[in-house]
Amino acid sequence: MDIHIRSSTKQFWVENLLVVVFAVVLTIVSVYFQIIGSEYTIIPSAAFFSLMLYLFYQWLYIRSFYWTIGQEVIQQRRGLFSRTTDHVELYRIIDYQENQNMLQRMLGIKTVVFLSTDKLNATLCIKGVCSSYRLMDIVRGRVEVCKHQKRIYEITNN
Repeated sequence: MDIHIRSSTKQFWVENLLVVVFAVVLTIVSVYFQIIGSEYTIIPSAAFFSLMLYLFYQWLYIRSFYWTIGQEVIQQRRGLFSRTTDHVELYRIIDYQENQNMLQRMLGIKTVVFLSTDKLNATLCIKGVCSSYRLMDIVRGRVEVCKHQKRIYEITNN
């Protein structure tokens, strides 16, 4: 059974919080300029409008990421105007990592990172996954099954 994952909207706030704060400051400055009757009211208003367009694009872009985790492959689809689909064979995954910065911890999301021997996609990051979702354990189990089926064994020098 395939697992389908889309980045949480909370990831938008994690990646763009400073831009949102700057947009709020520009709004306050614009209102202040209007109160005092300044002729430069258009400058913060134009900057605010530009930031709103940027934030809207960022929100759409983050929501365009879509991952499908199958029995043998992870697919990552992304893009608004042009679509890119990356494929990573599960048997190529060699390491796993979960990351949470302070904002992600506050919002209850995480980033799951898979390291692989794939030439094009050595690192695959799945951002905005719910913290309570045990994605790494599920993928680890599928990787082990896939490696066993393909008779791939790791040899180490210790």
